[in-house]
Amino acid sequence: MSETESPYGAVIYWDLGHQTPQSDEAFLVELCRRIGQGLREKRPDDSKYLLALESDHYSDLSEVLDALSDEQQKLLMLWDGFDRPLASGRLTRNLWDQLRELASKPSLRLVTASRQTLRELIRSEESAASDFWGVFDMM
Repeated sequence: MSETESPYGAVIYWDLGHQTPQSDEAFLVELCRRIGQGLREKRPDDSKYLLALESDHYSDLSEVLDALSDEQQKLLMLWDGFDRPLASGRLTRNLWDQLRELASKPSLRLVTASRQTLRELIRSEESAASDFWGVFDMM
């Protein structure tokens, strides 16, 4: 499939196995940074907005994704090494629930890669109860 035929305005790769976020806030900051960089070419205003955020990362990212949805544009994020942040046990159910809300938007699609199934990797019972894990088909 050629680039012009892709349904995605940006494909963003994130290697979570290196420089793994150690808190919910750090995860959201890096998520905004990665998406901001990915939007630089096709949506420079949204890119600058996300890259300049200093607080309220979740709400502002949600607004950008809603704007993309309104314009029927999509992002594909590839999260490699997803086992690292899960194994740390430092990320809370609150983050997973926020990510579930973001992933439910038509403008964002997530693909994760890990050595084990996601259910096997979740360390916290509280995190395991999040609806986030339901967005993935097991392959």
